[in-house]
Amino acid sequence: MKYSFVIPTYNNRDNLRNSLQSLVVQRGYSKDLYEVVVADDGSTDDLPASLDDFQELLNLRLVRMERDEKSCRSRARNFGWKNSCGDFVVFIDSDIIVKDDHLQQLDRYFDANDDCVVIGNRIHKRSGISRETIADGTLFDAFKFPMEDISSLDYRYLTFSAQSFNARVVPDPWLHAYSCNIAMSRKWLRKTGGFNEKMLNWGLEDVEFAYRLCQAHADIHINPYLEVLHQNLGHRDDISISRARMDGYLKNIDYFLCLHPSALAHYPDPVHVLVKGHDYAEFAIVENDICIDNFKNEFSVDEFALFIMKIRENIGRLILFDHADSSGLDVHVQNFKDPSYPIYYFPLNRKIDVARMKSHVDAARRRDAVDYRAGLAAGHENRGMAVLNN
Repeated sequence: MKYSFVIPTYNNRDNLRNSLQSLVVQRGYSKDLYEVVVADDGSTDDLPASLDDFQELLNLRLVRMERDEKSCRSRARNFGWKNSCGDFVVFIDSDIIVKDDHLQQLDRYFDANDDCVVIGNRIHKRSGISRETIADGTLFDAFKFPMEDISSLDYRYLTFSAQSFNARVVPDPWLHAYSCNIAMSRKWLRKTGGFNEKMLNWGLEDVEFAYRLCQAHADIHINPYLEVLHQNLGHRDDISISRARMDGYLKNIDYFLCLHPSALAHYPDPVHVLVKGHDYAEFAIVENDICIDNFKNEFSVDEFALFIMKIRENIGRLILFDHADSSGLDVHVQNFKDPSYPIYYFPLNRKIDVARMKSHVDAARRRDAVDYRAGLAAGHENRGMAVLNN
């Protein structure tokens, strides 16, 4: 079996049912060619009975752990992949809805390089989600690029649009590897041991895992088209960490920096990077840069190699603006491993207005700061949001 979806869950039955419905149809794959493993972290919401109607629709297994003081997302994910059998393990969360081309998008990357770790992005949707709209595909109609509503886009759209969609030129790409949408060969899980089960609080356990993957010489690749919908019913923690989660998140930061003191030593304030991220500006073209626009679909590996040979003697960065819908250049540039000749790659059908997105993020963070001050006035202290606003 090629693929195993692994989904950790805890008392999230209704969202999980929507997630499973999105997995029923994977274009080009019958249900016997991939499996779905739900790792139940001790739920008390009658989860097994709620999954009965999916047994005929999916190659589905439910594995359960009893909840105790060591329960955490890392342990649930590890339990899930260790009870799976696919050559490649696909991690999503139990509030994630995938598109019907999810496995085909992974095929594009793993068929070219089965050693890479593939990360995708996330779109947040607050309402209008039902099993019916997932089954008939209408849920995804409003999520086609270019998108007017940038408020639904994950923070990482800003990151990649400002830096590059080529992970080889993104500083510390492991910082952007989220377990809501990541896939890798089983060998990397065996080699690293998987997620760190000592990180009991919310957040950063996936980033810590991705850092160890990079230390083990795994290549992180960004698939611009591997997009999932997040059933977002609350606070957007990708923009600013909520007060409820911040204290635990800061404990995970302390643990991460003690465990990997050199990981972010090149930043003057590693905590700031892990809490707020970078202050992004639009990608700047400078003297000696070589800018190329591509309009051609379906580049072969050989064609890409000839393309690089023709231009690589020039001095400067190569900036590749891809106007095509299916060129395959996103795969090719990330498999091009010459560090002396970086390729800054921007698929224009996924690149967003950086200034506009940054304005939205800044406004959301200002609102959170107001909420924090209101909490203080009511007598509620929280160390985390103070860090966020410093």
